[in-house]
Amino acid sequence: MTTLVTGATGFVGINLVRRLVAKGEKVRIFARPSPMPRKGLEGLDVEQAAGDVTDAESVAAAMKGVRRVYHVAGLTSQGPWNSVRRRLKAVNVGGTDNVCEAARKEGVERLVHCSSVAAIGFGPLEKPATESQTWNLGRLASPYYDTKRDAEFVVQKHVEQGLDAVIVNPSLMIGPYDVKPTSSEVVLRAARMKKGIFFYPKQGGMNALDVEDAVFGHIAAMEKGKKGERYILGNENLTWRGLFTLANEVCGKPAPWLPLSLLPTYPVALVGNALGFFAPERFDSFNTAILRAGLVQHYVSPEKARRELGLPATPLKDAMKKALVWFQENGYLPPR
Repeated sequence: MTTLVTGATGFVGINLVRRLVAKGEKVRIFARPSPMPRKGLEGLDVEQAAGDVTDAESVAAAMKGVRRVYHVAGLTSQGPWNSVRRRLKAVNVGGTDNVCEAARKEGVERLVHCSSVAAIGFGPLEKPATESQTWNLGRLASPYYDTKRDAEFVVQKHVEQGLDAVIVNPSLMIGPYDVKPTSSEVVLRAARMKKGIFFYPKQGGMNALDVEDAVFGHIAAMEKGKKGERYILGNENLTWRGLFTLANEVCGKPAPWLPLSLLPTYPVALVGNALGFFAPERFDSFNTAILRAGLVQHYVSPEKARRELGLPATPLKDAMKKALVWFQENGYLPPR
């Protein structure tokens, strides 16, 4: 049987493809055409299908003969600009619709959709959000959060039309093969800064897990998840100071010491908003949308996935160590 993985050249996709190949599955990767070697996928025995999730014809062609689908493709930009919102809507919502439509027409056995805890909502540390949480992130006006939520509505629409699909909602993922890099950049920053990350937001925090545990959750959802259900893939709930302290510790640096509040940082983020109109990719991590999101307590509970999928709970410190070694071995940092 052939398994299709969209977004196979990204952080989750690479780790997922490597795990599936190691399990002996016949994997077809779907990604935009590139003459360059696929970093992290070199030497793997996989089929390649070129295309873009926003192109329904290329998606339908890639779906031929496929039995299972992992839809991991998506954009994670946090910028507040209209150009970014349009692109996120096209990829995260329109692309999901194209993949689900093609999968339903092909009669695939099951589709696992990689969503995000951004589509779940948030809860405080004493009462973290569960899969039944009423979504409460709309007030942030984040194109990323909005489109990840809307993409889940698309999946559920296709489930009602007969598609067997399961949704997984990973939190912040850390580990090896973060080629861009994305969420594992917290380790990279801690390693590159002379004294580590020295600042931290006074408010807010995040749930985080090992990317290899997230991959386990994807595969378990395929094997034994319930049709139409969503599963939070997470592990440790940490304040930003706790997360940055752990990253610094792994890199042999002292704990952060400078707390930042909203008032003095907001004018700086407004500058990022203005400059981002001309170069949004340069200011994706430097704007008011990401500042507001960073002040939220993104605490969630992975208990349902642990109970029904057997989701592991690898210590986040171990995930950070694996990320650090990978960055060192692949030229992002000087060798140890």
